[in-house]
Amino acid sequence: MISRAITSFGAAVAATGVVFTALSIPAPSADADVAALNPVRVDEADPYNAGFLAFVRDDVTVRGGESEGSIALGGDLALTANYNVMRKTGGYHLETPTAAGDARPTILFVGGDVAWGRSPSGTLRVLDQGFLKVGGEDNDVVAKNPNEPQVVAPGAGVDSDPRLAGTAVQSEQSIRDAEGLGLDFERAFTAYRGLTEQMGRCDRTVETREEGDKLFVTLEPGITNVLDITDAQMASLAEIQFDGAVRPSQDTVLLVNVLGLPRYEGRFLKIAGTSGDTAPWTLWNFPTSTSLTFTSGDSVNGTIYAPLADLRFVTGSNIQGNVIARSFVHNGSAIAGGSTTAGELHDYPFRGIVDCENGAPAPPTDPTTAPTPSDEPTTEPTTEPTTEPTTEPTTEPTTEPTTEPTTEPTAAVAGNDETGGTGPGASLPNTGGAAGWLAPTGVALVIAGAAIALVSALRRRVGA
Repeated sequence: MISRAITSFGAAVAATGVVFTALSIPAPSADADVAALNPVRVDEADPYNAGFLAFVRDDVTVRGGESEGSIALGGDLALTANYNVMRKTGGYHLETPTAAGDARPTILFVGGDVAWGRSPSGTLRVLDQGFLKVGGEDNDVVAKNPNEPQVVAPGAGVDSDPRLAGTAVQSEQSIRDAEGLGLDFERAFTAYRGLTEQMGRCDRTVETREEGDKLFVTLEPGITNVLDITDAQMASLAEIQFDGAVRPSQDTVLLVNVLGLPRYEGRFLKIAGTSGDTAPWTLWNFPTSTSLTFTSGDSVNGTIYAPLADLRFVTGSNIQGNVIARSFVHNGSAIAGGSTTAGELHDYPFRGIVDCENGAPAPPTDPTTAPTPSDEPTTEPTTEPTTEPTTEPTTEPTTEPTTEPTTEPTAAVAGNDETGGTGPGASLPNTGGAAGWLAPTGVALVIAGAAIALVSALRRRVGA
């Protein structure tokens, strides 16, 4: 009889849709690791950036200079000066897709349109017989000759200013077939938002020492070397130097996490002793940054990974690596009326594998498997001071911890993402704090208590 009663109780619980295992307090993920992967490509069989050197979710503005590598953007393109996009095939080059029916790979992809109202002048040339794609319809496609298709403002003619100019035989139908390339910016940036935060939680492995305005670091060969840079160091240090002979390489990847830097304007920190040969194995990760303006500094020998950030790079120096950003301004002037810079993007895409401890798993395909609440700052019980605050001596209830968003940098930054994606990074600000899992856990405990009481009562009846 007891067995039948318990079975009936279990059926009643099942009917409520409550699953005890799903409501149990998640185990801490202190031992979880960032799975070994390339955070730019994510999937080698189906690269999330499709091989593009600069991969930007929203708008891009170019103001002189050039990119010796491919560019893809999900938004609109603005130009204020002449600019070149090239296809370099040597060294570390990774090829971009060739759409069905096309003869050449696409090296400039514009998911939106040319922002004619923000483009006073300039010709963007797509060189090396690369193809271009423009997804918007606020434009005309004309041909100066069979080898030079042009994308111009509606009603404008050949060689009008501004314009996009190709250097290969490409039909209007091909230029307008942006969907045929199959780029998925939402999928990519959902993963990137999760990965930037997860990499930012990796344990620091690099030993450092400061001398004046220099930071000396020692790399360990054969592992992912994780170096943490604070916001104060980003502003105060002049450069990073290596102790010893070990440099970033295929089996010695350098991950630089710049932490606590929601907004920044100033110099990009130099790593001395690096070059194009070390660039494919160096990644600068900005997990909490939403606005980055770099106005000076030497060439960046590595990838800039800032999927949450509006990135302005106006140093006049080069970026030798990928650019992953929410929006991107390349070159121009740091101040109104100032001189125009003309730096370049160089085709040294990130080729390394990041494999570090105490982060979180690789971005899931199912958002429900996102990092557990114990990994997320907003889910600490201290955000619920009304639930027995006396048991939380470190919370200092008088400071109202729930009103101090600056102590939760990852949640604040993720909240700035305007897309409200469902990836692990984008979901952080919507977890609702500890109550998101404490409340249902309380329900589970009440139900469990009821089950115990029922069993006890039935035992008394059987004993009687």
